Amino acid sequence: METYNYEATTKDGNVVTGTLEVANESLAIDRIQDMGYFPMKVSKADDVEGMVSRFFSSLQNRITDKDIMTFTYQLGVLLDASFPLDRSLSILSDLTEK
Repeated sequence: METYNYEATTKDGNVVTGTLEVANESLAIDRIQDMGYFPMKVSKADDVEGMVSRFFSSLQNRITDKDIMTFTYQLGVLLDASFPLDRSLSILSDLTEK
């Protein structure tokens, strides 16, 4: 079993996100549809692109210029310290309050 993250919409148009443990991406899509959602994005949990997308999606409409400057500075510090991108984003995600 593999872990997949998803972003989907409800019949009302609300965006929902979640995680599923299934054998493959096709089964993840089937499971999301069985829940009555319309899948927009499905990616493996260890997929860096998926992590970045989820991180910024979670901050949508709540991010200020100061938050962006702080995030960019902190990301730069972690990358300069030779942290891998996925680990750096994970650390910053854990520290994010909004």
